[in-house]
Amino acid sequence: MPHIYTRFLSLDCEQLLEDPDFRQRALSVDASVRAHWTAWLDEHPAYRPTAEMARAILLAVDAPSPVTLPSPREKATDFAALLSRAQVAKERPLRRSRMLPFAAAAGLLLLIVAVFLLRPTAPTVYASNYGELREIVLPDGTVVNLNANSTLTIPTGGWTAEARTVLLDGEAFFAVKPQPAGDDLQPFVVRTRAAEVRVYGTRFNVRDRRGKTQVFLEEGAVSVGWAQGGLPETPLLPGEVLDLTAGAGTAERQKAEEPAALVAWKTGRLVFSERPLAEALESLGDLYGVVLTCPDDAVAQRVISSAGIPVDDLELALQLLEKALNLKVERVENSKVYLVHSAE
Repeated sequence: MPHIYTRFLSLDCEQLLEDPDFRQRALSVDASVRAHWTAWLDEHPAYRPTAEMARAILLAVDAPSPVTLPSPREKATDFAALLSRAQVAKERPLRRSRMLPFAAAAGLLLLIVAVFLLRPTAPTVYASNYGELREIVLPDGTVVNLNANSTLTIPTGGWTAEARTVLLDGEAFFAVKPQPAGDDLQPFVVRTRAAEVRVYGTRFNVRDRRGKTQVFLEEGAVSVGWAQGGLPETPLLPGEVLDLTAGAGTAERQKAEEPAALVAWKTGRLVFSERPLAEALESLGDLYGVVLTCPDDAVAQRVISSAGIPVDDLELALQLLEKALNLKVERVENSKVYLVHSAE
């Protein structure tokens, strides 16, 4: 075994990144060099995590689609939260975030975290913050618009020859890339806590919030099964919407009255047509990570129609509500709770 490998044992991750001998061997495509590299790691398993992490960073830097560094807001969270919300390659934010320079030490540490999560043995997690929309391109070319305060995960072993499986917590719109004719059909599966949506190439919206699951089909065909059983698998036709409330004995399938309103959030706005104020407040609370409560039931049941409440500007959204319904919105000091009253 070449002595140069033994010298690497005295180097930490940052030192390995700057070592020309390590860079040459870690990135080499020569079969004999790769064989020596693998054998050396097998002989020094305790050092494998350090060496593999350094190599992963080098590969990410040289890759055509670099890893996206977490935003300053994500950087400020604790380490566990950062791991759960780290973004991966090919994710394109719809709302620009300021990024730290790669050369900065803090940026390098965050890049290590993000790249390490790209290892095949770990789940791949895409997440959006409160008041933030993201567009994601999955390995098969499927495009996903992720609504605010939502997480999409490719679980370990989720991308196989049998199915392309993702887990959704929140809301997302999927434009599943159709498969070439003649191939064995590999369904695309979206799982929430309550449902499993199985498709082969279509456009649809899935929402999973507050114990309620909703599936809206824009085009193509989907089939919805249920995690708890007891309900028959339900096919949907274009323009249909399916609603299930946790604990309900049936799923309600019907023609969507205003389909455009169900997916308007993709353009950065919420659309309400003759809906109770309480429903609008819940939707805004989900997207912004706040609690909007209306103590007066009569006010909570006021009907609201709006052509576009923004999903990325809480202050503006609340101002629009105040003007549209003659309301007064007050924040409880040092909290994320807002009280909504009649301004009269």
